Amino acid sequence: MADSDSAAVRLRARGGEAALGVDFRQQGDRIAHRVIVVDADGEHAVLESLEGAGDQPWPPSPALQALNRDQLLAAVAGANVAAALVGMSGRSHWSLGIEPETRDGRPALLFDAACRVKQSAAATVGSTYRVLVDAQQPDSATLRLSTPAGVLQLTALPAMAGAAMPALELNGAACLIASPAADDVTPPVTLRWRYRVELLNR
Repeated sequence: MADSDSAAVRLRARGGEAALGVDFRQQGDRIAHRVIVVDADGEHAVLESLEGAGDQPWPPSPALQALNRDQLLAAVAGANVAAALVGMSGRSHWSLGIEPETRDGRPALLFDAACRVKQSAAATVGSTYRVLVDAQQPDSATLRLSTPAGVLQLTALPAMAGAAMPALELNGAACLIASPAADDVTPPVTLRWRYRVELLNR
């Protein structure tokens, strides 16, 4: 994805009168993304990924450098497909899948991130976002975001049934979804964390 693709095709999840979208933009050698809400009044940015530097082995978010644009074009055409992104930093390989969903008639986005760790992590492994709206954390697994289209909920999810939950932390204007058990594993190992963003009823 080159700089000329900075206004890339958007992944969109529709439901009811509003939609959720993910914009992908080139930022240095990384592909950053924003979560937006779209309603009759326009577009409202809600979350923006915080990216690391090119020489940073443990960035605040997955180091993503390649985006499957064919899948995004299929999504725009109406197919229920996920965006797939991959990349590398230090000796670690990163991936992120984003799948549009409809839950009880409401739009949602399911994020599935992973990092193939070949050496002990020197920092937290996870996804970090700049929070662009008012936010509250009612419990350890949930974040509530106030948007003009209604309340957006971010929920941390286990990688699979019975797996440990990712840690969800709201710290000022930043939100971290951290992979569980990063300190309790022996490399090489794949760390995985999932989370869902969905628009609740007004």
